[in-house]
Amino acid sequence: MRSADFREVDLAAAHEVRHAVDASSATCIVYVSGFIPDCDPDELSEHLLSWWEVEQELSWSNRPVITLRAGMVLGSGSTSFEVLGQLAGRLPVTVVPDWMNSKVEPVAIVDLTAAVAGASGSRGCRAHRSPSPGCWNR
Repeated sequence: MRSADFREVDLAAAHEVRHAVDASSATCIVYVSGFIPDCDPDELSEHLLSWWEVEQELSWSNRPVITLRAGMVLGSGSTSFEVLGQLAGRLPVTVVPDWMNSKVEPVAIVDLTAAVAGASGSRGCRAHRSPSPGCWNR
């Protein structure tokens, strides 16, 4: 994040979105987030805490909220795609810490777009749920 106060900026934006949706004819909110571990919010990194806070703010909407939690989103031009490409080009083999061993699958931007479109047009817009495109079922 470029801003030192990104959490406040994200939360303020979520607040504005929630109020705009509540004042509109929109039928639901579809929020694309990242994976958030099932733990106390105090244990989350600043980045993950920001995602959690945005979810909490949006959940106060008068409209149903569907949160899509995606891992690495891959597509030409995406930050994840560019970083992965740079790393693979410069470090074809590297040692990584144990905590990076995860069963999260990347999701293609076209698949995520289809998931957002499906969520926004589905009956699921009538009830809160948090499906996770691009991850292993546990």
